[in-house]
Amino acid sequence: MAARPPWLELVEPRSSIALSDLDFGESQAIALAIETGADVLLIDDLAGRKEAVRRGLVVAGTRSVLDDAGEAGLLQFDDAVARVRNTSFRISRAAGSALRSRRGIGALADQFTGKLKEVLEGWSEDVL
Repeated sequence: MAARPPWLELVEPRSSIALSDLDFGESQAIALAIETGADVLLIDDLAGRKEAVRRGLVVAGTRSVLDDAGEAGLLQFDDAVARVRNTSFRISRAAGSALRSRRGIGALADQFTGKLKEVLEGWSEDVL
């Protein structure tokens, strides 16, 4: 990040938690969330999420934050997801399908994808 926004405050936990299965950043985030009594920990790493939940923390991921912001009218969900996909952030197909279904577009998208596959399978390789 080139320049930190003025509202962003960097805080380190007073004590670290040595968690061998997690990267340093996830371990620090969990430690800080515990110390501060955070309402929610924003964490996307699956192992980190599991460890945080095991320690009694409430977790949220980037997808759910974008979804909530979209539902609240704070952003255009599809545009935000497209921008995030241009970063190193990854979303599994299963998680993407679950989110689309929750937003009410999953069945339609799945029908379209199935129909598109049927059409493409009907074409000869010469055409493709």
